[in-house]
Amino acid sequence: MKVIRADRMAGPLHPALTAAIADPEAVPLDQLRLQLIADSAIGRNNHPVFLPDFITADPGAWVVEVMPAVQIGRLGKFIRPKFAARHISAILLAGWVRPATADSATPITLLFDGALTRGVEMPLNEIFPADSADSCDEISGNALLQIEAEYSPIRDASGENTKRESASMDREQIHAEDMVAFVSRFCTLKSGDIIIPASAGITFPVALDMRLRATLNGINALELRLK
Repeated sequence: MKVIRADRMAGPLHPALTAAIADPEAVPLDQLRLQLIADSAIGRNNHPVFLPDFITADPGAWVVEVMPAVQIGRLGKFIRPKFAARHISAILLAGWVRPATADSATPITLLFDGALTRGVEMPLNEIFPADSADSCDEISGNALLQIEAEYSPIRDASGENTKRESASMDREQIHAEDMVAFVSRFCTLKSGDIIIPASAGITFPVALDMRLRATLNGINALELRLK
């Protein structure tokens, strides 16, 4: 299994990456930043994330981000954007513990156990009833993803210290199909691979003994505990 994330260097999508999606030969490869996350760094949903010493020593320099991702359902190489949705079997939420400044991300932040928590996979036809990977050529342009996230101390039964954030994004903001097509130009995509588009997510400051819960279009999709 591969997990690939487009690095968000400036705005919702790095300009060089945007240009490369439109014309892969127009941008030198050294201007692109795609992050390959080790499968050993992927944690399971509803499991604790044990923060390493270099994070607990300076938790204020770190955030936990909730962001949408897509799971690949079939083998593909050189996938055309108009057919990319056929290779997407599910949408999910991912929770990533990363430096607060995205530009400061280094390989170590992608390698420690639990760096990225993989949420519940949801078939396209559950999130978008009119769509399915077998019956459409693209995710409909007006389809919305609504993310609701709650961040609270694990032992806070009252809920008084709970932080709540929400985000809405459509297909154009997620760039899912374009990203699938773009990444498939460089490597073969296999069933189970996950691609995290460079869309803005929801972030909370890292702190010990915190619980993060998130829903996707009203469905429980992600839960993790920072320990």
